[in-house]
Amino acid sequence: MPATLMATLENPDSALHASCLRMRQAGGRLLAAAQRDGAVRPDVTPLDLFALANALSWITDQAPTLAERRDHLLGLVLDGLRARV
Repeated sequence: MPATLMATLENPDSALHASCLRMRQAGGRLLAAAQRDGAVRPDVTPLDLFALANALSWITDQAPTLAERRDHLLGLVLDGLRARV
């Protein structure tokens, strides 16, 4: 599934393109609000979030031994997104 979602970025003819675009736009609005509140780094883009979420999904699909570390890996990503004071 992650590869399919990433492929929709450049393929407006894909059946998933419109849904993925709306998902990225909604995530962008949430990201902008978090950035305004100072909770997320200002250099993070909606595409960054989409790519990171897909990367986590892909790696745990490809390496079943990492599936049990999914929550830990997500925590590392979230820590990296957090604004520094």
